[in-house]
Amino acid sequence: MNTIKKIFKKSEDERLYVVFGVTGAQGGAVAASLLAKGATRVRGLTRNPTSDKAKALDKRIEVVKCDMDNEEEIKQALDGAYGVFLVTNFWEHFDASKEVEQVKRVAKIAEERGVKHLVFSTLEDTSAIDAPVVKDGFKTPHFDGKALATKYLQENAKGLGVTQFYTSFYYENFIYFGMAPKMNGAEDGVYRFGMPIGSKPLPMMAIEDCGKAGASALMDDSTIGKSVGIASCHMTGEEIAKAFAEVTDKKVEFLPMTRDQYAGLGFPGCEDLANMFKFKHDYNETFCALRDLNKSTKLTGSELKSFKSWLQDNVDALQKAMQDEE
Repeated sequence: MNTIKKIFKKSEDERLYVVFGVTGAQGGAVAASLLAKGATRVRGLTRNPTSDKAKALDKRIEVVKCDMDNEEEIKQALDGAYGVFLVTNFWEHFDASKEVEQVKRVAKIAEERGVKHLVFSTLEDTSAIDAPVVKDGFKTPHFDGKALATKYLQENAKGLGVTQFYTSFYYENFIYFGMAPKMNGAEDGVYRFGMPIGSKPLPMMAIEDCGKAGASALMDDSTIGKSVGIASCHMTGEEIAKAFAEVTDKKVEFLPMTRDQYAGLGFPGCEDLANMFKFKHDYNETFCALRDLNKSTKLTGSELKSFKSWLQDNVDALQKAMQDEE
């Protein structure tokens, strides 16, 4: 019996797992977690395998050039693959329709190449919210394009085992997406940040937890045909502000903005994000339920990274992100 278990485990470990966007936050975290969970064959895809980010990857990852708009490169990249983790990058081009076409292209080739399991990093359809259309008929393009791609996979990728993987707001958005509390010239010494979520909890996640969950879903065929979600915590704006204040030793306040106020901030994508927050507010119970913390813990196979712990680990970068731009 033990011999049978060992043979089965070895077979599982030696399957070839292919990860799109391996130099990105999500893809990179999934690839690293696959290795940590015992996968011995991990292929990471990137358009530029000679970049500094690609060179910095774990040497056990087979880095392969692949553009999701190039069919021949996708065919070569998926050759011999058992499982594929597919993440797209809307913010690279701000085109939801292009994102849908990329998913269709990868799914078609994955089926042709005999891929058994595809985990697609997706998000919900926000068309039901009472908000203006932002672009090309989409109210929240970076959500709705993925939702449309999900519908395509459900209706057309019959020969492909698909897991829908629902992610949450990255902790890292406070560093890299300009969302950290700032004084913005205020003379009262208070750092403020705003989101149109009112008093509703916001599911958030650490990239490392996302990577663990994505890798677990990909290595576990029992997730095929299911929707799984990941969150490291659910916190209100007030709770987020309190955590910032405790870790940075600064006065921090949360501003509960309206959807229209956020949409009028003027930075690229602000209308998209305003509608995203409105969806998370209006459908909060359902949104949070899909990202249940107990299920997330089980999926990652480890204790979730708390927001306060993440703040402590990144306090220097956060202090810099909280500074007003000159």
